[in-house]
Amino acid sequence: MKSKCLIKLMAGLVTTICLSAPICASASTVATPNVEPIAATDTVTNQIVKFDSINLRTVAYIHDGNNYWHSPYAVDEYNAYILVDNKSYDKTIVLHYIDADGVWKDSDKATYVKTRSDGKELWTIHGYFNGKAVFSVNYKEANAWDNNNGVNYTV
Repeated sequence: MKSKCLIKLMAGLVTTICLSAPICASASTVATPNVEPIAATDTVTNQIVKFDSINLRTVAYIHDGNNYWHSPYAVDEYNAYILVDNKSYDKTIVLHYIDADGVWKDSDKATYVKTRSDGKELWTIHGYFNGKAVFSVNYKEANAWDNNNGVNYTV
């Protein structure tokens, strides 16, 4: 008799915890970013750092108490590609961004991919945006920025 009561109590407790916790669902949708990659005719020879492209993939949505998805609060995984001049051996290249939390911050450091035939280096940054994001690229050692001619990039 005690074990039946204990099982019912545990089942009720688990149900209560599960229903009161926020629910996150993974999604496999791929978002199309609102950024323009460098055109084939565009030269970047006079620019020390240049944003090249970004790949986004929505990995989760935040739900409210009624289990409605709020797409502005989606979590997007990104891979950004940056072109830089080789101005120093040790490079710190980051995305300086603001997303749904309203605070400007820096991404993790970029990692080297390859050197192109024109001498530019291709670097990549992997990370996550919480909702819509605005960003620029910073190559710290060269004190160089790419902020899309003063209007920043938006995804």
